[in-house]
Amino acid sequence: MSKLDVKLHQFNAARPKGYWPDRLDGELQVGLRLSGLRKGKYDAALEEALDYLLDQVKTCGCVTEQAARRAEEQLAPLS
Repeated sequence: MSKLDVKLHQFNAARPKGYWPDRLDGELQVGLRLSGLRKGKYDAALEEALDYLLDQVKTCGCVTEQAARRAEEQLAPLS
């Protein structure tokens, strides 16, 4: 299990249910697979987004639309 897999697992274990967390989970899972196929090309962007989201969940116990959109901006290199 990679460091990013562990962070995604931590995010999923701690995140609340809802549209934005569910949406991000899907985007992150696809991103991890894509980065794996591209030999880690997107690992930095994924790690930045996961660190931000883990901090949000730890700080406020939620993932707001604003936080989700910021994480998606961090994932923009995957587009």
